[in-house]
Amino acid sequence: MRNFPTIALTLLLTFITIPAQDTAKESSDKFSAPINWARYKFPAAGAEILLPKLPADLGGLGGNGCTEVDGRIYTAYADESVYEFRYSVKSENPAPSWCKEIIPFGSKALEQRITAIRTPSLAKVVENDTQFGSRAIKTFRAESANAKSVRWLITDLNNKRWLEIAIHSRPEKKVDEMRFFESLELTMNSGIDVGKGSPAMKGDPGLPASGGGEGSEKLTNGLTLLYKPRPGYTDGARDRNTQGTVMLKVDFLANGGIGEVSVVKALPSGLTEQAISAAKRIAFLPQRSNGSAVTVTKQVEYTFSIY
Repeated sequence: MRNFPTIALTLLLTFITIPAQDTAKESSDKFSAPINWARYKFPAAGAEILLPKLPADLGGLGGNGCTEVDGRIYTAYADESVYEFRYSVKSENPAPSWCKEIIPFGSKALEQRITAIRTPSLAKVVENDTQFGSRAIKTFRAESANAKSVRWLITDLNNKRWLEIAIHSRPEKKVDEMRFFESLELTMNSGIDVGKGSPAMKGDPGLPASGGGEGSEKLTNGLTLLYKPRPGYTDGARDRNTQGTVMLKVDFLANGGIGEVSVVKALPSGLTEQAISAAKRIAFLPQRSNGSAVTVTKQVEYTFSIY
């Protein structure tokens, strides 16, 4: 087995100034997908749920590898809301030998996750305990002036897993929470295999991108980032000790999809391509001006370092 060095990845998101006409791009089919609620199954989690379109796979849960927790996050945008399915299972890979402490899969790892949910970037979290059949379930609600989230965590440690589903939307948006929650099945039946998921966040069709909220337009809600997937680190970059920053210009479309991604600063060894792939799967709520969603362009930076 190759003994790879530890890789640090950081992401920065900053506004860049661009002419308004550059952001007034019409969205096309490649940036959108129809809303078609269907049941998707996740074999690694042994569960399935209704989602409005094929979700994007945001990748693994990250971390430093010193826990026995593995899993993935999937998100799909529809009608001004982002729907999330997330699972955590016992990892089949041993923890690295350099770990000072290994957190086994179980109650301690679960409590770490619950602690993380309790401390979001939104306002104070309101937490409730109920039951999902014979399994314990926690509901977490958080709301700010800009966004609200409801998250359900279903504990199933006997089957070496816990599941999370969530809805993220603007505070005034009315969402059928129970339809989404009650569609969760802890077994797999006739659902569509999620496979590799969508390679990009897809917006809703029929909603053209609009300008960037400049001039006389009044900001209603700023762009709200929910998840920023981590890019992979290629074998070629490891072999060549490639480090540095990839800078991208990303269109966050009014329809909820990621639009054009252009390169401002590149890196060799496949790292630019990895950064582009990650940027295309960013989950967000579109910026709104004068009460309507608008397209904005931001600069996204991925810094790759080895230590």
